[in-house]
Amino acid sequence: MLKSRTIIILAAVLIGLVLISILQKASHRRATSRPNAEALLAEGIDPEAISRISVGYGQDAHALVLERSAEGWVVASAWNARANPQRIETLLSALGELSGEFRSDSAEVLADYGFMDSTRVTITGQGPGGDEVFSIEIGDKAQTSVGNFVKLPGNDAVYLSNKSVLSNLGLYGGPDRPQNKHFLDLLAYKIDRQEVEAVTLRDGDLVTALHKEFTVPEPAPDDTSGVIPAIDRNVYEWQITAPQRKAAAKSKVDAIQSTVTSLRASDVADPGPGLAAYGLEQPTNSVELSLQDGSTATLSFGATREASDERPAGIYLSISDDPTVWIVGEYVLNNIFKPYEDLLPKDD
Repeated sequence: MLKSRTIIILAAVLIGLVLISILQKASHRRATSRPNAEALLAEGIDPEAISRISVGYGQDAHALVLERSAEGWVVASAWNARANPQRIETLLSALGELSGEFRSDSAEVLADYGFMDSTRVTITGQGPGGDEVFSIEIGDKAQTSVGNFVKLPGNDAVYLSNKSVLSNLGLYGGPDRPQNKHFLDLLAYKIDRQEVEAVTLRDGDLVTALHKEFTVPEPAPDDTSGVIPAIDRNVYEWQITAPQRKAAAKSKVDAIQSTVTSLRASDVADPGPGLAAYGLEQPTNSVELSLQDGSTATLSFGATREASDERPAGIYLSISDDPTVWIVGEYVLNNIFKPYEDLLPKDD
């Protein structure tokens, strides 16, 4: 009799546990699956009204900071280096059009969506006076959607966004510390090749001077105006004027010209320590460009930076009076500083 009673009690306990489990799962489903699509930033975003964007990660509210200056956007958290305006426009556009489907309003399940104090990503926009214009928190990526779980600060309501906000921050694997590099304008130097008159390469003690010689067009036979036709700056040959005067192989010097007139960096460095700290005060390698308008531009290459953590290896670079310290790949030097013999035509 006692044995039967024990079995009945155990069965009742088991049934009770099963019912509790079913109720908990049903409650969780109700809290996470109620459909309700709505705009998340109801007031929208006017990009022109935003002068500062702060992206926080965990307890660091300013892991990445973008600011609008008189010259344009800069990455304030990367020593005010130039920002890529298109990346910022894309981010603000995505946030301005952000909507989501309701998933939960229970604080108990926030961690399930990636909203943990140590990993949550927060984006805050401010106006010129410092007033907050918008703020939103970003959680995990959704497994079956392009969107992220998002919510407003101080509100437990979680939504699945219609856009991948994390990817607009350069975070493709989920919430993580945002990197300045994603928003940097890494085009260190760009100029039209037609503006170049001469290129001087300094590689240690070796100086190689290269000069364009343009073809002067002849007037038409029936032209009696006396006006000399304009030079076609696409038609020229290269001459080596130092260390000795010789004709250069046009294709080889054109390749150097292509490199120095469109230089893309891989990163920037803190300019605070000064040029000497990066081997840029008295550089071993430099390029001087003489331009059509009479001005010059100097590209100086300094010491080597070793790779560490998420910082790429490369060579430090400074450009004329620009205070930015750039990092470029070693291949850039290899593409520019060629042995003198390599610049001669094959038959020489």
